[in-house]
Amino acid sequence: MRVYIGSSLEKFKISGEHADLQSLIRQLKLRQIDVQMVTASSEEANKEKFVTSKTANLLFPHFFSLIKLLFKIRGLPKKSIIMIQLPSPGFVVFTDLLKLFTGRRELHIIVLFAGMCIPRTGKVLKEVLSRNFNYYLIRILINNQILPRLFSFCAEAYIVPTEIQKKQLVRFGVDNKKIKKINNIFDKEFQQMPAEEKVYRKKMKYNITGNALTYIGHFLHNKGIDVVIRAFNKYSKIDPECKLILCWSGLGNIKSIKKQIKPLKEKVVLLNKVDIGEIFSISNILLAPYVFDFATNLYPRVLLEAFAFGIPVISTDIIVTKELSPYKGQETLLRARASDDEDLTGLIRILINDKEKALRMVKAQKAFMEEYFNPENTIQQYLHLFKSFHNGN
Repeated sequence: MRVYIGSSLEKFKISGEHADLQSLIRQLKLRQIDVQMVTASSEEANKEKFVTSKTANLLFPHFFSLIKLLFKIRGLPKKSIIMIQLPSPGFVVFTDLLKLFTGRRELHIIVLFAGMCIPRTGKVLKEVLSRNFNYYLIRILINNQILPRLFSFCAEAYIVPTEIQKKQLVRFGVDNKKIKKINNIFDKEFQQMPAEEKVYRKKMKYNITGNALTYIGHFLHNKGIDVVIRAFNKYSKIDPECKLILCWSGLGNIKSIKKQIKPLKEKVVLLNKVDIGEIFSISNILLAPYVFDFATNLYPRVLLEAFAFGIPVISTDIIVTKELSPYKGQETLLRARASDDEDLTGLIRILINDKEKALRMVKAQKAFMEEYFNPENTIQQYLHLFKSFHNGN
């Protein structure tokens, strides 16, 4: 059986969407499935590992890449199985057009949504008038709750990992039978926590002598990077030896962040390409204070990586994190109020001072990942779906 996988995000290699696809491809190949990647860019362009794109915030690259991708997919053999990753339902017009143009080839089109549309547009409108004008305006135009209702949603199946995405598709009029809730494929394995002496040496590598808080991801407003810096500025006044580790994905305004951390001087460690396991091993807490549910990969890859490694996490009180915690009555993460640096600072103090609470959280994370993100269980759901189209069901 051959499966084609199409993506317009191949350039953004340090993203959760790209990592999820790579895990899926890896697991399919382990089961002798012939997987062919279809991308908009040439192989030479795809070799780039670290991308800094000023236009990434505007989403326009996705449009141009998707148009190129559609022309490539049109040339696939008759009755091919093609799974296309889209940023959100706001982009589903592309697969509707693809179905229209390839009707005679009878392609089996499956859509994997990496994210969702804006649940509450009113809360985002104020950001249009802020310094994040470009970032939020284009997202409101594309990821609103009105635009998807104009589309046919005529692909054979739609894959989403979260309940909130599934409910949103139902509201958009998608046949419930077409919606497949399948968790992210997560097959990343971390080595066991290194010995205390090794951790000490790693800390010395970054000149860390006390506690360390970590942020990993895009330097974009929606990810909460501004909130992290403000909260750390407050927390460092009561824990002056604490360091903040900022690991940049390559997307976002690095100049703005450098300006914000300048007063903190040597208290901030700014990195780009990192070994996530190493960073987790020298950190006390991962900070992931998302501002909104949309404009992020679901489930956020960095949260799953943190759970798999075993590190206390503080995120925010948004809909998506409620699907990740609690687990059987135990917290897998703490939730601060969105955009509230005071609340985030308070939760940092709690986790730093309550070691038993942190240990219970890590234990719950491990159990959660074993139950819901076992790659063998998840890949079987994908195989069942692909085989149903391969066998003509």
